Amino acid sequence: LEKSTNSRFKSWDEIEKYLGNDINNKSEFSGVIEAMLKNRLAKDNSVAQKELEEKKQKKQEEDFCKLINYQFKKDILNPIEQFIENFNKLYPQGNINITYSDRLYMSNRIKISLISGRSIEVVLEPIIERNFIRKVQRNNFFGELATVIENQTPYLNKRKVVAWGGLYVDDKKGFNILLLEKEGEIYAEWVLLENTNSGLSTSRRPEPFAFQLDELEKEIQYVNVMHIYNSSILDFNINKIYEYISMYNL
Repeated sequence: LEKSTNSRFKSWDEIEKYLGNDINNKSEFSGVIEAMLKNRLAKDNSVAQKELEEKKQKKQEEDFCKLINYQFKKDILNPIEQFIENFNKLYPQGNINITYSDRLYMSNRIKISLISGRSIEVVLEPIIERNFIRKVQRNNFFGELATVIENQTPYLNKRKVVAWGGLYVDDKKGFNILLLEKEGEIYAEWVLLENTNSGLSTSRRPEPFAFQLDELEKEIQYVNVMHIYNSSILDFNINKIYEYISMYNL
């Protein structure tokens, strides 16, 4: 049977004391048993330490996501809800509806169903650093190409991206919403990314458009460089979202 956590050792001092008290009667097996005990206890200690580190990391990630979600709710979701509620109170022929999905701490996603029959999604996903561990090719000390493991957490203009997503209309138009770290500040800063086709693009997308979540890791690296898409970084303004709701509600 598994021993309770209260029976486990908390330090090497306890282990040494246990070994000293418990192996006083020497036998032909005592040396082997002592080595077995030390190895087993070292393994148990390693497993317990790993579990502790995993719990700590999980708690840090949950707290981080809660902070991101708080900013999303305060700066984006609550204003949208208030805007739509005010419209619905004044318009007698129907309602704009909001549905909520994936309201876990790892993501935020809302769908706005307009009276016109059109729909808009607003999505935000926190950036969890462990999800951006990548194998990349680098030249080593000898100038040889080698595969190394690196953290590839995304940056925009040398600022860490702590969350990303966008406003996605059902006609494939929209814009991206990014949350950038502010050095020395608890709360991050919102910016918008508005994307259009460049002259290098052979496959035209509706303009302006938002990169999908699975595109952002790659495409954010091409902001401000010659590419098949042009991306403009704009200051965040909630009125931009109101304008899309108004335009597509017709």
